[in-house]
Amino acid sequence: MKFLQFCDLSISEFCSAIHYLENEKNYPMRNVGRAHHAFIYTLGGTEIYKFENMTVRAKPNTIVYLPKNARYVIDFEGTDSSVICMDFELYTEKEISPFVLELEENNGISALFEKAVAEWQIKKTACNPVCMSLLYNIIGFCARIEEKFIHPGKYEKIREAVEYLHLHYTEQDFRIE
Repeated sequence: MKFLQFCDLSISEFCSAIHYLENEKNYPMRNVGRAHHAFIYTLGGTEIYKFENMTVRAKPNTIVYLPKNARYVIDFEGTDSSVICMDFELYTEKEISPFVLELEENNGISALFEKAVAEWQIKKTACNPVCMSLLYNIIGFCARIEEKFIHPGKYEKIREAVEYLHLHYTEQDFRIE
């Protein structure tokens, strides 16, 4: 699951939260290596992120994860694009591929992104921890959505396997079959 892998990671720095409004004359955009990790929330338009070995479409109510140092080209469909970009750093540089999470309309997450933009524009000392808190809220919100799509029976199978390993891993004839 995409956002679930962020639940074990720590954010070391919140770098920015910016609302971008772009139009067709600014596309295609080329990024030769992102300075930070980013979550992009699409408010309007459809952006197409073309990476070396994959293409991701970001339409309204989607979140795209862009890894640090990623190289890509952004193109778009339509006449304009409206996105909110939250840049951040992680304590560890775990390899995470770009991904997109499609959300339902009126999902409530846009309010978290918009609060981060408003807070970032204040530029006071407290804006960094507030924005970092909003970013953790976004990760938690999306991770919960992903968890809903995991069949409960899979959790039960994993729980049984972990219990077995815990009870028997010190036995001399321990084998996994």
